[in-house]
Amino acid sequence: MTSQRFHLPSAPSDPPPNSFPVFAVLAPVVGALVMFAILQSPYVLMFAVLSPIIAIASTIDGRMARRRHRRLETGRFDGRAERLREAVDKHAEAALQESIRQRPEARALLRRDDRHPERWRWKGGSLPATLGIGPMGGRLPIDEPQELEGLQRELYESLQSEHRKRRGPVAIDVADGVGLYGEPVAAQAIARGLLAQVLEAVPPEGASVMAPETEAWNWLAEGAHPIVRAADDGSSTVIRVLTDSGDFTVATAAERESLPRECRIRLDASLAGIDTDEGRVLPFALSRHDAAAHVRLLSTAARAAGMQAAGAIPSSVDLGDLIEREPGSGGALAARFLVGQSEIDVDIVADGPHAVVGGTTGSGKSELLIAWVCALANAYSSAELNVLLVDFKGGASFAGLEDLQHCVGLMTDLDEAGALRAIESLRSELRRRERVLAVEGVRSVEETSALPRLLVVVDEFAAMLQEHPDLHRLFVDIAARGRSLGVHLVLCTQRPADAVRDALLTNCGLRICLRVNDDADSVAVVGAPDAARIPLEARGRCIVQISGRSRTATQAALAGPEVIGATVQRSKQGPRPRRPYLPPLPKTIEARDIKAAARDGGVVFAVADRPGQQRQDAVQWAPEDGSVLVLGGAGCGKTTLAGRFAEAKGSVFVNDVEALWDVLDDPADASVIVVDDLDLLLMQAGDEHAHDITTALARRMREGRGRGRAFVLAARRTNGAIANAAGLAELQIVMRMPTRQEHMLADASGEFDSRMQPGGAWLLGERVQAVRPGRQPTPLPAARKAYDFSRCAVVAAHPETLPIDLGRAVAPGAVGDLVVGTPAQWEQAWGALDAIAAERPVVLADVTDRQLRSLWRSAVRLPICQGPGRWLVEGGRATRLQW
Repeated sequence: MTSQRFHLPSAPSDPPPNSFPVFAVLAPVVGALVMFAILQSPYVLMFAVLSPIIAIASTIDGRMARRRHRRLETGRFDGRAERLREAVDKHAEAALQESIRQRPEARALLRRDDRHPERWRWKGGSLPATLGIGPMGGRLPIDEPQELEGLQRELYESLQSEHRKRRGPVAIDVADGVGLYGEPVAAQAIARGLLAQVLEAVPPEGASVMAPETEAWNWLAEGAHPIVRAADDGSSTVIRVLTDSGDFTVATAAERESLPRECRIRLDASLAGIDTDEGRVLPFALSRHDAAAHVRLLSTAARAAGMQAAGAIPSSVDLGDLIEREPGSGGALAARFLVGQSEIDVDIVADGPHAVVGGTTGSGKSELLIAWVCALANAYSSAELNVLLVDFKGGASFAGLEDLQHCVGLMTDLDEAGALRAIESLRSELRRRERVLAVEGVRSVEETSALPRLLVVVDEFAAMLQEHPDLHRLFVDIAARGRSLGVHLVLCTQRPADAVRDALLTNCGLRICLRVNDDADSVAVVGAPDAARIPLEARGRCIVQISGRSRTATQAALAGPEVIGATVQRSKQGPRPRRPYLPPLPKTIEARDIKAAARDGGVVFAVADRPGQQRQDAVQWAPEDGSVLVLGGAGCGKTTLAGRFAEAKGSVFVNDVEALWDVLDDPADASVIVVDDLDLLLMQAGDEHAHDITTALARRMREGRGRGRAFVLAARRTNGAIANAAGLAELQIVMRMPTRQEHMLADASGEFDSRMQPGGAWLLGERVQAVRPGRQPTPLPAARKAYDFSRCAVVAAHPETLPIDLGRAVAPGAVGDLVVGTPAQWEQAWGALDAIAAERPVVLADVTDRQLRSLWRSAVRLPICQGPGRWLVEGGRATRLQW
């Protein structure tokens, strides 16, 4: 901006002095004398008195005129002074804006886009950088007259004073070397602001940054300018921007004497203000977060301008640009999906054999895992590499990867049972691989082509262990034995410090940490808090730590839908791999699908899922195995399972309370007695009969052990009347229970699963699926017989409903072949029923137990009867009648 000089307005002029009005004063006196001489009247001498009056009036008028003149001159001066002030203020504001434009403070640089025209304009020489806001300094350029007096002097001094008070950007020449000493936090914050301006001005081509490898200055590695690491002597921290035309030094130290010699500008750093020759300056400070954001902006701008310097870490990388080139290391499982100061090959076999990936929500963990798997799938066929994906945050993390030919399974917490069985199958996979190596006569998969490597990728490892802590032992076992067997783990979690214990972490030589919230999580993974310093917006930025090497800051590549789709299509050229686990048990298993033959008198009633052995075996049962208790809620399939047991040789199927009474009263030759809905039948029986039934059931179950007879009892729960009988069952099968509490009360040997399919059950700690019966079971009918009433005694509440001719009947106490009476009539003939029952049958119709005991001292216990109460008592046994 061109300089401008100002001119002070001329000072107000003084009015001319007033002259004494001699003639005006003398005129009245002369006139009065002339008139007296003519008129000879003394009264005319009065006109002489006007002379002093006129003198006084003239003097007053002159003074008023002088005052008016002064007011006019002062007003003119004030107006010109105000216009001068406005011109000075306008010029000062324009100068301030021009200064801000030419030397913006560091935070303003963040608002520039990646193609800002003022960036990287330095061509050599001095490099002014804004230190902060302070006195502008200098004098106002005003042409001064030789002598200043009065209002003109006051105006001049006022303008100069106001100019000295004006505050604006205060710049220092960084080319002179700047040293900041004092409070470390303030010194580093001010130094970051100065360095940001230097990096904004100096183009990355032909320039580099020399900085110590310390946490405070690691953000410099993310920029467009290549970084050269320098030793930190501890007394001071020196950052140099090196160019062919000169170097710029910014240093910090606790003491002034510790600053390097090249720092000719030395400032006592304080965020409250820095004292300079011009006055106190309020410095501009820049946070580490903003400094990192600025250098990433410069990195983006450099790429946009086609001047990306070698060694800079990009803010984003397309995986498609990396997989076009073969991995350079030639390792066993090398993949290129990370870019630091150059492209990096990560080999989980050589660098691992297992990996831990840490990172908080939104840091880019899932994208990193996808890029890693895609990079491997592009480099190796499904004959060389298989991938098992486990996602405990809904399954969205690995969208698209399940279609890879390499993928042997995608397990999510939405199918928690399926995920767990797949993980449990890994134990069996380890044993299988050991057998293959033994047959091949080798010690490692590297010595044979018979086994592809298996990569197990677990997202949200902590969530999985929180739900199933016992799995930690399995992963520790895999980590210990996986290298030689070709099984490799990639464990991803938000809080590595809490989730991954030392026993597992010891075998994870490859560690990657994206942004985390706490220093402890970063230290747990990479041994330093660097990852906790990664900015929020730096998605995919990570710190990589490989055993025996230094930590490296890198950017994870992003695999877009096109890259994933192309990778999937390319993977189809490989063979379909063998899964390390069997498919889950089918929802239904028909009897015709069972190939295994049952033992004599027994039945194959289920198929057991044994993921730890990679087998699914038929489960058999025979009466000599003992009684069985089947528990489950409504709709769980327990009736279907009971029907399958009813297909055993010599079995009866009971689903009626009358039939249950009968079979317990006389099992006859039944070797298997299947009772469905036992708790419901006992409820239908009522309290008195329920007690009799459970007592008889317990007795028969004890007797059956020595007689080759077994019971299969199906019920919803074991509480109440069936508890004693349930305790006598040698085998317990727990199907889906209504609630977790009931599942626990049933003493189930497996985890509660509210979504367990009908027919699913837990048996001796194994998950089984019931076999459907080949035919519907035929329920055992209740025993009923007909009677001709030829010669008997009848006790009936309503004799008129009996199918007999009452005309040939006699009343109780009388003699006849057919004696018929109501309970009241038999009570009047006390003892008659006991006497007649000794010689002939007794028919009872609609008589209660209480009535019968009051009439008949030797009465037997009547079998339960759900319909009309009709019994025939003969030979000391009671049988239901039908008519």
